[in-house]
Amino acid sequence: AERAYQFGMVNRMFPRETLREEVGKIAAEIATRPRFGLALCKQAINHVEEARGKRTTMDAVFHMHHLAHAHNQIVSGSLSGGFDGKKMAVENKKQAGEA
Repeated sequence: AERAYQFGMVNRMFPRETLREEVGKIAAEIATRPRFGLALCKQAINHVEEARGKRTTMDAVFHMHHLAHAHNQIVSGSLSGGFDGKKMAVENKKQAGEA
């Protein structure tokens, strides 16, 4: 999270203990905004992403995503290389010193 913040990928960080509460506050604030304005904002952001080539980039590299899954299936017998959501969550908590 710290590294993502340094790169400007996120604009706020919260401790895991207060994350749900903080997300709830942000969601509650967004819910007070006019729906039409939010829809226009979302369309504007999507338009800029498309103008910057997001869809073209995704189309150009998505085959690599499929290749990685096929490789994992052959090598480990699992599409995700032997990891599942629960295993990844446990590993993330270990790395954060929470397990």
